[in-house]
Amino acid sequence: MYRDADEIEKEKELLTHERGLSAEARLSVAPEMDIMDYCKKEWRGNTQKATCMKKGYEEVSQKFTSIRRVRGDNYCALRATLFQAMSQPAAPPSWLQDPELTLVRCCRSRQMCGELILETKLPEKLISKYNWIKQWKLGLKFEGKSEDLVDKIKESLTLLRKKVEMFLLAYAVRHTIQVYRLSKYSTEEFITVYPTDPPLDWPVVTLIAEDDRHYNVPVRVCEETSL
Repeated sequence: MYRDADEIEKEKELLTHERGLSAEARLSVAPEMDIMDYCKKEWRGNTQKATCMKKGYEEVSQKFTSIRRVRGDNYCALRATLFQAMSQPAAPPSWLQDPELTLVRCCRSRQMCGELILETKLPEKLISKYNWIKQWKLGLKFEGKSEDLVDKIKESLTLLRKKVEMFLLAYAVRHTIQVYRLSKYSTEEFITVYPTDPPLDWPVVTLIAEDDRHYNVPVRVCEETSL
């Protein structure tokens, strides 16, 4: 197929633009920078939201001196959590060192799941067996008839495609996730912990959330707060 000179030139300009993007813009987790410098760069206005964000960052800066920006997409919270978890100089979690973590155990679990699916009261069993499901922040109440429970669980799973569920993420990676929610500054939700009552042996990771889709990583604990 032949193309005219203008079309070829436009394609060259597009490629040049894509290649010209900074390496930082393409990184999953950007290099660290001073947390207040980052705040000044991102929140320059004097709107109510910008003021709230600035105060939130000022509060966080009392404990952390730097921040690493995480690429914002549907995997932002997962990427930030895994980065923090894997950056900690700690031994592998006990569950990962479990000698029973074998193919046989996985097959046994799969068989048990298959048996549960055949049960007519699966939703009730899930709710009664796994209390942490009730901690989902999806605005749903698991009450009513079996059919209603099925619909509500399906609705919850649909919502999870659009919004990260921090409780489920915490249980999946077996880490306590502490989040500074800047938009909730000066409220009880400013520092939120997932799950609400975590096991004592779980490591803790800390994130900064500007909203439900953008999570960043605080680094370098201040000396006075690390003692």
